[in-house]
Amino acid sequence: MEKAARRSYRGVSFEDRLLDRRERLIDAGIAIYARKGTERASVAAICREAKLTGRHFYEIFGDRDAFFAEAFRSVTDSLLELVKAAIDPASPVVSALGGFFNALLDHPDEARVFLLELHNNDPLVLAIGKDFSARLTELIAPEVTQELMKVGAEGAIMQIARRWVSGGYTESVGDVANMAARFSFVGQDRRPTSRHPAR
Repeated sequence: MEKAARRSYRGVSFEDRLLDRRERLIDAGIAIYARKGTERASVAAICREAKLTGRHFYEIFGDRDAFFAEAFRSVTDSLLELVKAAIDPASPVVSALGGFFNALLDHPDEARVFLLELHNNDPLVLAIGKDFSARLTELIAPEVTQELMKVGAEGAIMQIARRWVSGGYTESVGDVANMAARFSFVGQDRRPTSRHPAR
């Protein structure tokens, strides 16, 4: 039975079907979390959004905690890729911050899950968050070498991002990026030399 279940179906392999279901469930979860909050988001609602069954959900993720961790990992990985793609070698810090804030603006569901709905003490979620913070700091404050200053820069920028998202993105991306850049240059003698274009 197991071998039969893993055969291709209409030319699509079992592995590809599994990957497609996983991606659909994660996308649906992010959307449901943004609409209902993480505490009120049910497995049934996520499955309805993804047009899949509870069996598919539990076969792939096991339980809600594991699913949330994978959704969170997906958001952070995607966000880092967008930041990296935005970096201009002529102005790496300001362009990285511009990429970060543009990503939050362009993906409001992910911004809500990542910044406003993350009240989770699960060890795996905390580990993913810690790893994300370290990788993001390397992009937005690459020349800050003292550990406490890195923590301060990252913390200040994340607070700016949370207030910006919760306030409805009132300020332009350019204004927020240049404001945040001041904290990225903490511990250095230099200041931002170019402004991120307003959007």
